[in-house]
Amino acid sequence: MTSPHAAISPLARRIRLGQDIVRLRESRGLTQIGLATAIGRSRQAITRVENPLTNLDRDLVADHVRDILVACDVPPGNPEHVRVMELAWAARRAGWWENGHAKMGKRQRIIANVELGASVIREYHPYLPPGLTQTPAFARARASGLPLEDATVEGLVAGRLQRQAWAFDSGRLRYEVVLEEMAIRRPIAPPDVRRDQLLHLVKLAERDNVSVRVLTVTAPLNEGQVPTSPCSIYGYEDEGDPVIAVIDTFLQDRVIVDPVEVSTYSQLFDRLRAAALSDADSAAFIREAADAQLVGR
Repeated sequence: MTSPHAAISPLARRIRLGQDIVRLRESRGLTQIGLATAIGRSRQAITRVENPLTNLDRDLVADHVRDILVACDVPPGNPEHVRVMELAWAARRAGWWENGHAKMGKRQRIIANVELGASVIREYHPYLPPGLTQTPAFARARASGLPLEDATVEGLVAGRLQRQAWAFDSGRLRYEVVLEEMAIRRPIAPPDVRRDQLLHLVKLAERDNVSVRVLTVTAPLNEGQVPTSPCSIYGYEDEGDPVIAVIDTFLQDRVIVDPVEVSTYSQLFDRLRAAALSDADSAAFIREAADAQLVGR
């Protein structure tokens, strides 16, 4: 596979491209309909460029971007034209999930796209360890009970393993996860599988760039918002790329790029992490839960 050191998220670049097109269009006093008329396309074509989250399955058409730039008085050769077209080509780049991973599922392909090239990932999960931390056996046990639709069990598992390789093999990712006590104690897989999964969490937390914390039921959250669903927050090395939040709503994932909304989730995560057990105490808590699986045999 391509070196993780050179990886970028095509979706992050596509979102960034859309924001640039909105800025250029509005600076020229054009509406979406006016811009669509100027380039001989439908308004929906402009919407797909400006807001890729409206239809993640549609490919970006580079010719549309080129025509938009010319209509906004940004001709070829102009530094702005070159910069925006570079974003467009980066946004069109095929990800590893498009080569031999068709059965990993649409939802997981979107998550893989967001994860790619992230320099910081922060995750909160109330029910189970998230995909980046799952062992193959645990992922297989969980996938066996899911509505698969466009995926297979082995495809989902292979997708998780490949995501983990891209995320951790470069050594450049800072990964932080906060797990509710329920995610550690709930019997959602056979005892042996659960024990291995818990010990894997402890091993993962031994890495310098990984933090695993447990939020106990007695954690002092005091006043303020409390989470109602799993969430993940992704930051990138290039400060021009947007910080992205993904909210797991069970049947689908909601991708959020609005800075105010993302900031709200980021602040919530910081609050949960501060209330959780320390890294060392969390490791001890998880080891104790893993040992309990031996007693329960």
